Amino acid sequence: MNTRVILGVSGGVDSALAASLLLEQGYHVIGVYLDLYPGAEAGVKDAEAVCYYLDIPFIHLEAHEQFKEEVMEPFIEDYQQGRTPNPCVLCNDKVKFSLLFEMAEEEGASFVATGHYARLSLKDGVPLIQKAVDEKKDQSYMLYRLKRELLPRLLFPLGEMESKAQVRALAKERKLPIFTKKDSQDICFIPSGDHLAFLKEKISLTHGDFYLSSGEELGPHKGIEAYTRGQRKGLGLSHTHPLYVLDIEKESGRVIVGKEEDLFSSVVYADRLNFQAEDLQIGETRRLLGKVRYSQKAYPCTIKKLSEDLLKVDFDEALRAPTPGQSLVLYDGDYLYGGGILVKR
Repeated sequence: MNTRVILGVSGGVDSALAASLLLEQGYHVIGVYLDLYPGAEAGVKDAEAVCYYLDIPFIHLEAHEQFKEEVMEPFIEDYQQGRTPNPCVLCNDKVKFSLLFEMAEEEGASFVATGHYARLSLKDGVPLIQKAVDEKKDQSYMLYRLKRELLPRLLFPLGEMESKAQVRALAKERKLPIFTKKDSQDICFIPSGDHLAFLKEKISLTHGDFYLSSGEELGPHKGIEAYTRGQRKGLGLSHTHPLYVLDIEKESGRVIVGKEEDLFSSVVYADRLNFQAEDLQIGETRRLLGKVRYSQKAYPCTIKKLSEDLLKVDFDEALRAPTPGQSLVLYDGDYLYGGGILVKR
């Protein structure tokens, strides 16, 4: 069997331990550091140090232009359209795994591995992504856009880990150079976490006014790009009751605000669909579990495919602030079924 594996190494503890575990399992590991945007080179030294310590080949792959086109530009466009994007979902599909599989072809490797907290398991003889053992760290939500044909070649060495503490303990036990390194936070290309400051450097904001859901005008806002559905903080509005962003209208520049109770909905729609488990026929329904945010638990729902690229989802209970631009991710038990991007209807 061809045991060559292309492993995405980030310079963090997760991918470092993944490399070590794969070596112990008998794989021939090649570490690839994806240099995605200017200023991201800091991790390359840590990634290279890990590969040197483990005595595995190291490849530094620069992909600034692809990351800009596939992730950063859609990120900006979504905010301009009044949506709230999830760039990690796009990046995994369009950049990270795309490049890692291209490298696997060049290097003659059978597998691609990452330090994601997820599992690859057989369900009725079909390879599917499964939630990680540690549900607090589970990252299967971020992987739903990967194409079905890639799944048999994926390896997730950390999927069986019971906690991040266990990962750090195993990394320390193996004397990996970065076992104390902190986890990365927020959006990778916006390390400050201030997405609005990032957008201001790239575009002119779309100005307009706040409106109550009843139609009353409340005055100007900072720009529709500054807000997301469900937001309360930073509105700068005084009213008889707390106000939350209910809707963002790109064409008029209006940001509609109202009571928190008006944020809840049991019906959502999604397009840009991708199903890993099986395709649905138009009009077909399924009972599954679904979530509309990464940090949210999955809730029972009934899905129905309305057209080739539109899904209607009826949840058994109303969810708070389903937000256009975020991902609807569906599960059959612990197994990833598929999903799409939430749209306004």
